[in-house]
Amino acid sequence: MVELTEEGRVFRPRVSGWTHASTWLLAVVLTIPSISLIIAAHDAWGEVWWAVLMIAVMAVAAIAVSVNTVGVVRTLRYILTTEAAEIRAGRNLRRIPYKDIVRVEVVNLAFNLISSYRLPGLALYDVLYSDEGIVTMFSTHALRDVVLIETADHHKYGISPDDEAEFVTDLRSRLQL
Repeated sequence: MVELTEEGRVFRPRVSGWTHASTWLLAVVLTIPSISLIIAAHDAWGEVWWAVLMIAVMAVAAIAVSVNTVGVVRTLRYILTTEAAEIRAGRNLRRIPYKDIVRVEVVNLAFNLISSYRLPGLALYDVLYSDEGIVTMFSTHALRDVVLIETADHHKYGISPDDEAEFVTDLRSRLQL
């Protein structure tokens, strides 16, 4: 679905069952054990306080990661303004001026075992791929049908707008290639 706002044309991400499952599974897997660790650590505080403190710090960090992931996925938007393509996700704002874009195409990325924040239905931040190298992903698709935007300085962004064809057509019409 495309929305027309004062900022520009807003495209929402294509969301699948995998996106919801990965996002919430990550949140549950990180949060529930972390809360359990904090409770258990509280009971053992007097005996090994330094280990308990380290466990509590790791648990709080895991909860922060899960909250951030849910926030990023819920607020993910791709906006075509008058001067730039913008990617908004949580507190993240990536602004890609049209004059800097040298390539826009829909690609299938090659899986790499050494990868960061990538799950079925979700890829965030800098992810290593075998064919394209590091791609800054804000995508609800980790490998297939990713809109790849490359800039003159060889920085690559991977996104997954719901109306992929309309997004690519609109973006290409704004470029000065």
